[in-house]
Amino acid sequence: MFGNLKRLVGPNQEGLDCQDARKLSSDYLEEAVTEGNAAKIRRHIEMCKACAAFFATLKATLHLIRSLPSRQAPESLRKRFNQ
Repeated sequence: MFGNLKRLVGPNQEGLDCQDARKLSSDYLEEAVTEGNAAKIRRHIEMCKACAAFFATLKATLHLIRSLPSRQAPESLRKRFNQ
């Protein structure tokens, strides 16, 4: 109950609310945030089941996308972009 209340009221004691954590989610998963922000995100995820699920889903989605074979664009499309 208090977890939901904290998310509704605003940032938790570590300084991130759900919106802040999710804004940094892609950078966090790419390891492109400062260690301080990474620690704040980890603490938030430990406290917030909704964001923990969000981050797990995003991480799995990125993994699936990266596992797709790369394909080269058709020559006609590449020519249009190079004009």
